[in-house]
Amino acid sequence: MFVTHYLSKTLSYMRRVEEVSGSGSLNLPVRFDIWRAAERMWLDHFWWGVGPAHYDYRFREYRSVNVQMRPDRAHNDYLNLLADWGTAGGIIVLAGAAIFAAGLARTWPHVRRSEREFSSGQSNRFAFFLGATAALLALAAHSIVDFNLHIPANALVGVTLLALLSSNLRYATEHYWFTARLPVKILLTVTLAGGVVYLTGQEWRRGQETIWLSRAAQFPDYFSPQHTAALEKAFAAEPMNAETAYDIGESYRAESFNGGENNAELAEKAMQWFARARKLDRYDAYSYLRCGMCLDWLGRHDQAGPYFSQAETLDPNGYYTVAIIGWHYVQIGDFAAAKPWFERSLRLEANDNAIARSYLDLTEQELAEKASGEADFPGNF
Repeated sequence: MFVTHYLSKTLSYMRRVEEVSGSGSLNLPVRFDIWRAAERMWLDHFWWGVGPAHYDYRFREYRSVNVQMRPDRAHNDYLNLLADWGTAGGIIVLAGAAIFAAGLARTWPHVRRSEREFSSGQSNRFAFFLGATAALLALAAHSIVDFNLHIPANALVGVTLLALLSSNLRYATEHYWFTARLPVKILLTVTLAGGVVYLTGQEWRRGQETIWLSRAAQFPDYFSPQHTAALEKAFAAEPMNAETAYDIGESYRAESFNGGENNAELAEKAMQWFARARKLDRYDAYSYLRCGMCLDWLGRHDQAGPYFSQAETLDPNGYYTVAIIGWHYVQIGDFAAAKPWFERSLRLEANDNAIARSYLDLTEQELAEKASGEADFPGNF
């Protein structure tokens, strides 16, 4: 009644429904494509998966021609589990779920309130048991089509409900009643204190990194020395972040491409940072792509080719990668080879693809002028 007679007449509700049912955020074909990518990752790395939280980093290698975005998660917690952790991780989680379900079945007869001769018992433990079980089932069902368990708030609620439901086993058996003596208390205290110290150190590093990344974002212009300096301080705070290393390299590359007396030196600096990014994340196609661009910019075309080849291997269906490979062929003067790359890039992404569209026009113009015997375009345009 509330949804039908009241909520459905509010502007925010109507916009939300229109967004999902129209051409908005819920695109089922795209959802199926990112699920298939997760399935292929799992099958290629059947036992151990591609690595914890690696789905997003490995996605470009497995993306279909229909998906040009970065999905972050598989939007299916079970497929995400198999892709990240493989069959071994799936068995561990499935075993845990089976043990938990067996505990629920064992607890069920003992949580219902007992009937007295003239009145009913007043315990609310059955109500809690039923409500918490239903909540976990709802969370598990929704996780089929989204990444609920990767959202900290949802995961914390789920773990809390799991713990509280598991504690109800005390109604079924006294096997779980025990007293923690001093040695156990000391061990638990030391373990918790060690965890607090470790997490505090991690939080301090991440906090410093976040501060400097926020300051870098205040200077969106990649040519800004302040932008680059803030990124370098963020990397000093957290030297394991491949994306920060890539962004620093991109800052130097953009400044080099902007022209100036020291553009060669800046390009060399950019390649050093891209090399760091590749060392931290060897699956990032863009680090290879940018190194190839720097080498082309410096006129070392013979060295650039392998980098573009590796970028294509890591991101074969990425419209931007395909467009930049076409750009590489323009730099070496092979316009006939460049043309199909730009055309394919536009087939992959027809709308937001200014690079491929503009360079395709220039390439066709150059090919037409070559056919008529007129002069070539200058290099590095």
